[in-house]
Amino acid sequence: MNNAPLFSYKRVGSLVRLLNGHPFDSTNFHHEGMPLVRIRDIGKTKTELSYRGDFPSTALITTKDVLVGMDGDFNIGRWKGNTAALLNQRCLALRHSDTIILNYLEYLLPKHLQEINDLTYATTVKHLSSSQVAKLRVFVPEERNLLLKVVAFLNRETAKIDSLIAKQERLIELIQENQQAVISRAITKGLDSNVKMKVSGIGWLGDVPEHWVITKIKYIKSPSANSFVDGPFGSNLKSEHFVEDGEVLVIESNFATTGNLFEQELKKISQQHFETIKRSEVSAGDIVIAKIGARFGSAAILPPLSKQAVVSGNSLKLNSCDRLTSNRWIVRQLNWLKWVGQIDLLVNGSAQPALSLGGMNTLVTLLPPIKEQSTILDYIEEKENQFRLLMDKAITSIKLLKEHRQALISAAVTGEIDVGNLVTDEEVAMLERASESELNIGEATGDEE
Repeated sequence: MNNAPLFSYKRVGSLVRLLNGHPFDSTNFHHEGMPLVRIRDIGKTKTELSYRGDFPSTALITTKDVLVGMDGDFNIGRWKGNTAALLNQRCLALRHSDTIILNYLEYLLPKHLQEINDLTYATTVKHLSSSQVAKLRVFVPEERNLLLKVVAFLNRETAKIDSLIAKQERLIELIQENQQAVISRAITKGLDSNVKMKVSGIGWLGDVPEHWVITKIKYIKSPSANSFVDGPFGSNLKSEHFVEDGEVLVIESNFATTGNLFEQELKKISQQHFETIKRSEVSAGDIVIAKIGARFGSAAILPPLSKQAVVSGNSLKLNSCDRLTSNRWIVRQLNWLKWVGQIDLLVNGSAQPALSLGGMNTLVTLLPPIKEQSTILDYIEEKENQFRLLMDKAITSIKLLKEHRQALISAAVTGEIDVGNLVTDEEVAMLERASESELNIGEATGDEE
């Protein structure tokens, strides 16, 4: 039996009240106060910022409101904190005293919002308006009992899928933890479990193999000139120096933090200007280190390029002494030291932390014999490949589960699935009682529709 005749099209604006977020004064943003929900906070239990100051009552939201992000991916969800919160601009709240209607729309709208997103052209960030949401025509059951059955069915079935997704996400976390533990042990203890150890004298490091050398970055630099330098300072490299047909590439810190580099997207400078900042030249095989930003201290080895290059002011360039070590080994050491928090200790707690050459020179590093370094690196890369296969399998499972979840929702909210015989009367009654209970609480606290 097809339930389609029992559904009809209605505009979202006729079903719920739409409330735009408020443009709060950023000078009143704090880490304590009323939670301030921005787009990035939708679906979370905590916000990054709070607000202290006066606010309009329409900006106050609860966990019952369905929220829509109006920029970017047009995400949809709830505020999941344990207190009321404030809704920031570029967020939209859908409100109704009947939680069943809100639950139904929360299932229904992601597909509609994705279709708008796919059709929206933007050179930067995509934008959505509340009027677009209000005008959306959605398929809604005519009868209350059918609405309850669809929501009860989706609550039950999506909960099963969400549980499977959560297990796969937890598996990914465990894989990452295990991978990091394998890397950490290999890079600080080596591969021989029977090797004789010595006290490092460094509390956070513990014992290390007796034949390894404990040293500092400044002692493993290449003896050649400019082997460890930062990028041009301040006015020596500004936006006005970038030219479309430049002969020299500029390597910025996002390469060090991501490991990804697309030469056609790099900024360029003229050969003439390059000669004035040649000290910061970087070549294939050199280490590039992020100097500033949230992931400062991350490092990567520069691949071959078709042109000369310099590091930007937000990066450092390091080349190690090949008699003592290799850049492959030092990159592993640096990224491990970043992971355990030792690089973070080199900077102060300012709003824009930045590494310095002086601080980096004092960073402790471990040197096994060069041949052993190579053996350890090969072992780590082999293990990473194994972990990557497990990760890819889990990621694929999550993707398929999410696709199945969306297909199930689409079928249920369009009448393609006859949910009449798939939901018990008891499930419907429980859902109705829960909805009435929330309605009574809302009336008692003065919540509006």
